[in-house]
Amino acid sequence: MVSNILSIYDLLLNLVFILLITLIVAFITYLYNEYKVRQLLPPGPLGIPLMGYQPFFGKDLHKVVTKLGEKYGSVFTIQMGFKNIVVLNDWEAIKEGLHNDALLGRPKTVLFTVGNTNSSASSPHNWQDTRRFSLQVLRDLGFGKGSMENRITDEIRILIKHVDEANGRRFNIHKCLTPSISNNICHLVFGHRFDYNDPKRVAFDLMLETISKKSIITTAFLSAAPLWLTKRMYSTGAINSRKVFETVAGVIRSEISSHKKSMNPNNKFRDYIDGYLAEMEVRQRKDPNTHFTPQKLAEMVRILFGAGSNAVQDSIEWLLLLCVRYSEHQKRIHEEIDSVVGRDRSPCYADRLHMPFTQAFINESFRYKTKLPFNFMRW
Repeated sequence: MVSNILSIYDLLLNLVFILLITLIVAFITYLYNEYKVRQLLPPGPLGIPLMGYQPFFGKDLHKVVTKLGEKYGSVFTIQMGFKNIVVLNDWEAIKEGLHNDALLGRPKTVLFTVGNTNSSASSPHNWQDTRRFSLQVLRDLGFGKGSMENRITDEIRILIKHVDEANGRRFNIHKCLTPSISNNICHLVFGHRFDYNDPKRVAFDLMLETISKKSIITTAFLSAAPLWLTKRMYSTGAINSRKVFETVAGVIRSEISSHKKSMNPNNKFRDYIDGYLAEMEVRQRKDPNTHFTPQKLAEMVRILFGAGSNAVQDSIEWLLLLCVRYSEHQKRIHEEIDSVVGRDRSPCYADRLHMPFTQAFINESFRYKTKLPFNFMRW
């Protein structure tokens, strides 16, 4: 009996010893391979094995990166989790990088693409092609032109109506800005707007709120984490509210299906979905394996909403906050608006040429509180 126990104990001891030796060898191999890889990359700080430099980021990642740039130059390497990230930290380096077609792709682990196995964002060529097409469609729809300015003005009138309903009482402007701003994207993408209380509108607002609450550190971690881990976190709701995203996905699928039924290929397209569906039909006749698919269209719709809503809303909220904080500047802006625009018409984009102080205030707010100091990673 005792001899049997001793034999089992010896066996367990041997297994632990073998496991320990295996782990040590694997760890040494990892360090050696990491060393060889780092020799091929720009210099940068050393981090903790398997974790990288992330434990040292703190709350202000962009400030940490700026300090590292002072030591290592405009191009350096940071290990984030299991991956080495090359950082471009000044204007010239960023400009050169963005003109390199090889750097146009996105990791499959970023917030907008983790739910898609074959995201077009992960392929530099596909992403460049989709981006070029999307810009052309948006221009044809009036993006940056007078027709879009009129739609924005109409949406602002509705926003002002909701503000007036507060009748001078204190209220949360954030709840009005979210649907107001994203409704401008709705016009471009869906061809119509949603009322503030529409369940579809509420679902999109929840998605935008979910995305905006994700910190830069979280986004950086997701981009650097292994794909299987990110997908697992997404499926369990640890990254985002999966229920919210699935609700929005259902709304987008419904809109695409409705557009397929009502679209007339002989007429000018009404919105982004119409333009994409028309282009998809042409490309699929030439190449059945084209990357223009309904799944990619749904992905692009989510990207347009995320990119076109959150940044604008955050910028406006900071402008309002700074106007409250610096009342003397608010007064001067008000005087400039009364002088140039007056009280009998709505402002237009051309008015900015005659409003130097207001324009300077807006530009300074962008410098003071940068919306995205650390951009999404490229692949």
